[in-house]
Amino acid sequence: MKKGFILMLVLSLFCLSIPQTTIFAENNKVVINVDSLNVRSGPGLSYSVVAGLTQNQELEVLAKEGDWIKVKISNSLSGWVASWLVTEKKKESKQTESVKEEKLESTADGLRIRKGPGTSFQVVGSVNKGDLLQFKERSESWVKISYQQFEGWVHRDYVKGLPSETTTPSKDEKVIIKKGKITATSLNVRLSPSLNAVAIGSLKQDELVNIYAEKYDWYEINIGNKTGWVHKDYVKLTSEDAPSNNDENDENDDTTSTGQIAVVTATSLNVRDDFSLKGKVIAQVKKGDQLEVVSEQNNWCQVKLPDGKTGWVAGWYVEKKTSTPPSHSDSSDNKTSTVSIIYDTTNIRSGPSTKDSIIHRAMQGDSFTIVEKVNDWYKITLSDGSTGYVAGWIVSTTGEVAKVERPGMNQYLTGKTVVIDPGHGGRDSGAKGVRGTFEKALTLRAAKLLDEKLRAAGANPVLTRNQDVYVSLNNRVSLSHYYQADAFVSLHFDSSVYPSANGVTTYYYNKSKDYSLGQSIQTELVKYTTLRDRGVQYGNYHILRTNNRPSVLLELGFLSNITEEALVGTSHYQEQITTAIFNGLAYEFKK
Repeated sequence: MKKGFILMLVLSLFCLSIPQTTIFAENNKVVINVDSLNVRSGPGLSYSVVAGLTQNQELEVLAKEGDWIKVKISNSLSGWVASWLVTEKKKESKQTESVKEEKLESTADGLRIRKGPGTSFQVVGSVNKGDLLQFKERSESWVKISYQQFEGWVHRDYVKGLPSETTTPSKDEKVIIKKGKITATSLNVRLSPSLNAVAIGSLKQDELVNIYAEKYDWYEINIGNKTGWVHKDYVKLTSEDAPSNNDENDENDDTTSTGQIAVVTATSLNVRDDFSLKGKVIAQVKKGDQLEVVSEQNNWCQVKLPDGKTGWVAGWYVEKKTSTPPSHSDSSDNKTSTVSIIYDTTNIRSGPSTKDSIIHRAMQGDSFTIVEKVNDWYKITLSDGSTGYVAGWIVSTTGEVAKVERPGMNQYLTGKTVVIDPGHGGRDSGAKGVRGTFEKALTLRAAKLLDEKLRAAGANPVLTRNQDVYVSLNNRVSLSHYYQADAFVSLHFDSSVYPSANGVTTYYYNKSKDYSLGQSIQTELVKYTTLRDRGVQYGNYHILRTNNRPSVLLELGFLSNITEEALVGTSHYQEQITTAIFNGLAYEFKK
């Protein structure tokens, strides 16, 4: 009996030492979420590659072992893929598909569509209030949409109908009672309506806010995806309809005589009963429509519609011409290329350089005919018949003329491979904040937003994980080596036994390989977040020590500090840190 007992004990220990493999039901599937994926003969990067697959391919799951999933490639071939490079196809995938088919509605005239999720990205087009946009995806404060020939990103504050907004409102859902604009240079947002309350963030001058409640001399407002309180002395109430960049105080108040026609340059343009965005929409006209101008007021044109009625259209969305058609009109006129001005007071210069003198300032929505393209500048015809030059990267164009990409820091990221490592995940939650915030969730949010920004700039970002899964430190480093990363950036949030500890820190291991990268990113983090600069410090961390590529580990705020915990969870802060890292990488690659 004693020998039998020993034998059973040995067998049980042997079984425990065998890696635990979970067999999956037949219908489980995964979808590849990277451009190319190696399928290996066993569950690890050391096994040989048996096949290569491409993004969006669906595979049946056969088994799972640790961080690896065994998939069926064909009836005769199967292999293993890294779990952090695929996404499980859940049963509610049909519901997800229907969400992507949702239409959003623009709530602002002249809403800019950008190439990436941030104001640093080039404007590729614009839409008007009431236009319906195809929803693609959401990334913090930005929404990816498609509209006719345009695809890009718009700020979520100027669209309605987002999937989360179409659900049945809960009892606790906030109701917007007013809208306002911040008048202070920098205004603290507090947890409660009191100067003694903890500041959870700050807003800058001219930022727009939704107001949900009033208490004493305070407004409850939105900051990112949360709410807080600001003193009403520093908030100017605004019209609900008017976006911040539409000023109607143009110098031209006098009326003009008839004898002109207005050619619509916007894809779809509202006709209103008054020369203001508050005017009621009485009709719509489309691009290319020619309307007789009756009069002008405050940069608005009163036009005669085909049915004989009159109404007002925004002057920055039409091009005015004399009513006498040119004698040489033929089919080639339809191919005339034009530029539309995106920003108020855009400089028109005497030559194709920022060193040339300014001869005119154009307003948002002004449209000009392109004579020719000179390097990155367009030579255009002004209203008085003279010509000037406008920078090609600050206008949108129509016609067959070649478009100009905005020169800037984005160009240094094109083609660069950046491995983004959202710290922790799965069973490893990382630090836990005073109010219960998990580090692993924050790092993943930041990683996905940074991924979007880098992709929009033409970089090749690689995420070590894109969902809440555990990935070993060795596998994270292996990905850096496998992809020959130009930079490896590990994202973390700090914690300390001292509740007052605060600030941002960047860690490096090898001074000759890592320090310069860390310095570039730390400089931008401090500039964008304005948090305490804890410097670029030596860190003996596994993912830095064993990494032969330029690598840094970032601590992006303290979850043990109740004030910083509230701040780092806001969309505004996530935007700040990812923009800072984006710029830091660009500056480093520029070197």
